[in-house]
Amino acid sequence: MAFSVDLSKASADSTSTIVTAPFPVTQSLIQMSEGGSATYGRWEYKYTAQPYALFYNSARDQWKMVQVTSYTQHTVNVMIDGYQKTYDRWLRGQYAP
Repeated sequence: MAFSVDLSKASADSTSTIVTAPFPVTQSLIQMSEGGSATYGRWEYKYTAQPYALFYNSARDQWKMVQVTSYTQHTVNVMIDGYQKTYDRWLRGQYAP
C-alpha cells in the first residue's frame, strides 16, 4: 500500500503537518525540524507495528514513529487475543491431561 506525505511545500512558520493514514488514527502529527532548508522530502508510509505506524523519509534517511492506537486499547486487544487463543486451544483438547 503506497502512502506518502509531501512536505516539500511546507511554509517556514509551520512546525507540524497533520497526516491522514490508511488506518484509524485518533491523532497523529509528524514534526518537521526547524532548519532553514526548504527541502523536506516525502514521508512514505512503510508499515504498522501496533501501536505504531512507521514512516520513512528517503531525502533525509530518517524514520518516524506515529502512535496509531492508544496504549490502553492495544493492551486490551492483546489480552483479549491471548484469552481467545487459549480458549480455542482448550476446545481442541490441547490442554487435556
